[in-house]
Amino acid sequence: MGFQPSLAVREYTVTVPGLARAQHGLRIAHISDFHFKRWNRVLSEARSRLLGPGYDLLLVTGDFSGLPQRWRQAANLSRRFFDGITPRLGTFAVLGNHDRSRLADQPDPPFRWLRNENVRLDLGGSPLHLAGVEQCIGENGNLNATLKNIPEGEPVVLLAHYPSTAFDLSPGRVQLQLSGHTHGGQICLPRLGCVFTNDRIPTRQARGLHRIAGTSVHVSAGLGVSGPIPFRVQCPAELTYITLWSVPYTSERGKKPTRETSKVGPVAELADHV
Repeated sequence: MGFQPSLAVREYTVTVPGLARAQHGLRIAHISDFHFKRWNRVLSEARSRLLGPGYDLLLVTGDFSGLPQRWRQAANLSRRFFDGITPRLGTFAVLGNHDRSRLADQPDPPFRWLRNENVRLDLGGSPLHLAGVEQCIGENGNLNATLKNIPEGEPVVLLAHYPSTAFDLSPGRVQLQLSGHTHGGQICLPRLGCVFTNDRIPTRQARGLHRIAGTSVHVSAGLGVSGPIPFRVQCPAELTYITLWSVPYTSERGKKPTRETSKVGPVAELADHV
């Protein structure tokens, strides 16, 4: 899979309008962009962390395949990675632009696929909707079908491989969008940072937590690499934990947001609270 630095572990906090008190403090683990080719140290470390406690829900935003035609290899390595990972509220995933739809058609998947659809989680009698738009090879995704029958005002977490999906959302329709695809730029230059996102979003939004048209959007730098230069420079692979709050952060906690933490040393951006 090419040279990669150690895994960066980052923490964010997001206030979600409409989130019930029963869901206050819900912790999501977000990973993306495996581009499975062979097993490596980053995958081992990410899997080891996800086998442990400390989060409620695991969400995965696509690109399991290293090459689209190697979807069987991606299916096998996915089973190896997710075996034994059992967060309290489950694991949910969408396909990415390197994936073929047949990857999601395999029997007995190690998680729940979301394919232009949504599911409702009832926590303490209050809803939290998980929606996933399918953006694999040959599919642009159907946001209308993905968000169908979700009542206005109820909190929605959207899984969408492309960060620019946020530009197509009505303001306030989705409270939190999780995406990947950019790899954080994969190769970031000193002083300049990311120079190419491979998406319609600006380079400054290639990784991290942002506010786009009324939606909080987290863009993962991903776990794997792809492209003609298959390694990372100043852009480590990433596992992210996102804590959801039902009230403004400062009034509940009375202190500043948590900083990002990384085994590879300081990173350029601090974890924001949105």
